[in-house]
Amino acid sequence: GLIRKFSSVSVRSIEDWAPGCEINGFLKLLSRSGANIGITGGMEVGKPTLARAFLADSDPTKNIRIIENGSFELNGRLYLPGRNVSSYKISENASEAEVLEFVRKTTGHVFSIGELNSLGMANTLCNLSKFVPQILWTSHHNSTDEMVADFKNGKIANGFSSERLA
Repeated sequence: GLIRKFSSVSVRSIEDWAPGCEINGFLKLLSRSGANIGITGGMEVGKPTLARAFLADSDPTKNIRIIENGSFELNGRLYLPGRNVSSYKISENASEAEVLEFVRKTTGHVFSIGELNSLGMANTLCNLSKFVPQILWTSHHNSTDEMVADFKNGKIANGFSSERLA
């Protein structure tokens, strides 16, 4: 079933996420730079909220495509009114080919992965990074090493032949 966790809109930009914070200017610049951005942290620390703030502060002329494998937690159409946003919810049986087909059929500039929570999603993100302009994702990894290990293991689990190159 579909679960909608939030009914009110409170965060509309990075400034709303952290009012008066000295780093806001840098975060806004980062959101418009085209850089790939990963947001990591534990449960209930605000990863989707910060991701929505990054998406809200991205270049308003850019199309946003959201790929989620759980509930519509980012809920882009509600949180980003007036923006060209499409969301794709991955079903349990969805293949990477189906996700990549969605990406190919839509014109997107900023792609957001709702949560990187499986080796399959890690592999999909690696493959997306080959041809999409910008990716924003969230994960529960506690360190960069853990996240890189999941990217490597995702590639290997999906047929990549060289562990050293992965």
